[in-house]
Amino acid sequence: MRDIIRVSALLFGLLAAMFSLLAALLLALAMALGDHAPRLMNLTLLVSLLALGVGLGLPLAAAARRSLQQRASPALRLPPAWWLGLIFCGLLLLGQLMLGTPLALAAIPPLHVAASLLPPLLIVAAIAPPLQRAGAGLTRRSLAVQFSYGGLVGIFLALALEIALVTAALILAGAGLVLLPGGSESVERLAAELQGKMAVGDVAGMLHWLLSPGLVLGLGLLVAGVVPLAEELIKSLGVPFNAAVQGRLTRAQAFAFGVMAGAGFSFAEALVYGAQQLPHNWAQGVGLRALTAVIHAAATGLFALGWYEVAVGRPARFFPYAAGGVAIHAFWNGFSGLAVVAGLAAMDGRSGLMTAASAGAALAMPLLGITWLTALAVLILFTRRLGASREAPHAG
Repeated sequence: MRDIIRVSALLFGLLAAMFSLLAALLLALAMALGDHAPRLMNLTLLVSLLALGVGLGLPLAAAARRSLQQRASPALRLPPAWWLGLIFCGLLLLGQLMLGTPLALAAIPPLHVAASLLPPLLIVAAIAPPLQRAGAGLTRRSLAVQFSYGGLVGIFLALALEIALVTAALILAGAGLVLLPGGSESVERLAAELQGKMAVGDVAGMLHWLLSPGLVLGLGLLVAGVVPLAEELIKSLGVPFNAAVQGRLTRAQAFAFGVMAGAGFSFAEALVYGAQQLPHNWAQGVGLRALTAVIHAAATGLFALGWYEVAVGRPARFFPYAAGGVAIHAFWNGFSGLAVVAGLAAMDGRSGLMTAASAGAALAMPLLGITWLTALAVLILFTRRLGASREAPHAG
């Protein structure tokens, strides 16, 4: 079983690196042939794709190879978290100043990768020393495997699962409408109306359709319910996999591994989402993704503690930890979705929706802040608690 996991990690890392190189080549050809493409954003996404596939795939493959060879890994040592924070702020300022200058094409892509990487590493650098002093036994291989698992394997499996769930929900919803009296005609009419609004650029009509109660409720349940559960379950699976390979697991290791996997997942998201505001803005998007890194790290760290309870023969204790991790992610997604809906409602122009939009925005922002502070408190409190105790490892 252990060698199967190691070989699978080796092959996945190599395939991820190979396919990212191929995808980057195709994207470069598309950029060369296109005349009106936003060059800075596309170039940044190209470099981000290489950073994700090659930058995480090759370390994962190398770690799996060294594990197959039974070679020891050095203890994990990272720069101080405050130092990484200062560098991150400097990169944000430098990148924003370079926007609109001739240097932007050469400077922004590597700055984007570095600025996306620093917040997740900062979180790991903050929790690692106390846990190391408590005997957690974290190594460079631990970081490479869990970070790459979250950023590569976790993001790939989560995306595949979410696409499957959305497709199934659409099929079931469509089938349910068709079975109703006159359902087929209603579906065809709605599809025709939507296509017509898109064809003529009817923004008001599109907003009216997007803000329909049924669609908002359905998307809300998906974003704040299904997605957090699926993502946290998948991200945290790196913990039992690692425990199966090394044959032992402590509570501190489980929490640290979960935080690392969540941090890797947030790195992958930051690479893609943070580039969406280019070429006009950049620091705002990257800064928001830096805040989200705390959410992913805390949520997956909690869920990983649930797997530890399963490993030590207390499966009933899995559910409180798992529920806590999913709740942090769900509240963050839900309140973020509320802010998006409020923004769309404000664009509609109708007085009733404008009032609702103001109330929604006024409610969403403080709740997002409370959720973020709760996630930060989880990271701080569990790091202190686990760092103050020394626990013998249990079987993986």
